[in-house]
Amino acid sequence: MNKTSHVPYPKFTLWCFALLQDSAPFCNLRIAPISPAPSHEKSIMPPPFLAGVELTGNLALRPALEEDEAFIQLLYSLSRDDLRLMPGDSHFVESLIAMQYRAQRQSYSASYPRAYHLIVEKQGQQIGRILVDFSQDRMHLIDINLMPEARGQGSGTAAIKALQGAAAKAGSRLTLSTYHSNPGAKRLYLTLGFKVEQSDELTEKMAWPSL
Repeated sequence: MNKTSHVPYPKFTLWCFALLQDSAPFCNLRIAPISPAPSHEKSIMPPPFLAGVELTGNLALRPALEEDEAFIQLLYSLSRDDLRLMPGDSHFVESLIAMQYRAQRQSYSASYPRAYHLIVEKQGQQIGRILVDFSQDRMHLIDINLMPEARGQGSGTAAIKALQGAAAKAGSRLTLSTYHSNPGAKRLYLTLGFKVEQSDELTEKMAWPSL
């Protein structure tokens, strides 16, 4: 979900630093490295914590594979149109988006080394990814991102409801963070029963069920 062009060198240094710092909460989670899967595992089953959990809308969640890397990077790139609005050379902007993707990936890996990295599919086609982590008594939704054409069709809602079902089965809470600049996401989470528990300058931390 997320934030960049050609400017004089002194400003560029500070600006790039700000970009790197932009990898926070909802986009502040990390992606665990994707491991190659043996050929016999290509028909991947859902992760154990989703066993028996209903997933509607012809959706499926499966572990990410090495060959999903190009899709994941494209998905991130398509979420950074905010950077493409900035004046400057398009090649320069695209290189910044790629740099941000690598920085986010490294940040996620350092912060959530045991996170589950999932691909969202609809009728066998990749439409998004989810990153979720377990720690102590909670399940934390680190990141959820869908292809632009897959948004607004209930797929995100169905995926989050499935995670809520998994959290309920495990007797844990489901937590997440969202940016103040993304009121649409907050409205969705409120509709799904999440409550705001903490807030800072950039984000709100939400949880389901509320205490």
